[in-house]
Amino acid sequence: MSDFLNLEITEVKGLQAGRLPLRTQIRGLLGLDARGLPIPIAERAAGIDTSHWNGDMNFGFNPLLRFVCIKATQGVSIFDDQYLNSRNKLTNMELPFHAFHYLTTSDGAAQAKWFIDHIQDNPGPIPPVIDVELASVAGNLVRACVQRVYDRMRLWPMIYTSAYYWSLVSGASDKLWIAQRCKLFVAHWDTDSPILPIDWNDYFIHQHSANGNKQGVAWGAPPPPEADPDMDLDRCRKSWLAQYEPVHDNWQWDVTNGLRALGQTVRDPE
Repeated sequence: MSDFLNLEITEVKGLQAGRLPLRTQIRGLLGLDARGLPIPIAERAAGIDTSHWNGDMNFGFNPLLRFVCIKATQGVSIFDDQYLNSRNKLTNMELPFHAFHYLTTSDGAAQAKWFIDHIQDNPGPIPPVIDVELASVAGNLVRACVQRVYDRMRLWPMIYTSAYYWSLVSGASDKLWIAQRCKLFVAHWDTDSPILPIDWNDYFIHQHSANGNKQGVAWGAPPPPEADPDMDLDRCRKSWLAQYEPVHDNWQWDVTNGLRALGQTVRDPE
């Protein structure tokens, strides 16, 4: 049986849609597909996405890390065995995170139920993600999954996909419906200006590197063979991420001390 027909039991290595086929790259170079604007370097917040392939992560190892997307589920039968471990670490660190579900060809609503049942007690502050990267999938299946997530959680999930994989989803009206509600987590490696899937004109997270980058240990993964040598690298705007970062009661006091350090006279917090 092929991997495509056996997705329920095949281990899928996280978010992996970013290596675009040559024809998609050519369309982008010719201006036939829209590209997203680069995130200015000063505005970039670094993130990663992880799964059991990355092992027992040390999320405090790299001080540049600002957010994490964790694989939770796949289809209607797979629950990632590192999800709870990673989620607990990130919660204790107060590092913003969210969960993702790898979509298969099983019933969309049933997949959403499987996903939510495993994350609903602590889904993280950033909206959850539906990972759409199949050789063929019906748009109404994706829509059913998205709708059930909204019905259960009262927020729209993000969609992780690439221009290529989104082009393989059938059903133009369903795809437009999804894009009008769900923020885009775009995959396009080795570029600062990702090609956008049709129906979206902007993106919020960009996966810009993955296979072959040998960045696993640099971002807190155990060394091979305990974990994969590569790491899926993401980025977003700091200004967008700020809404999901914790605000502490001592924030005003920290600001006051900072202003004093700059030689400014300020009132003590009451």
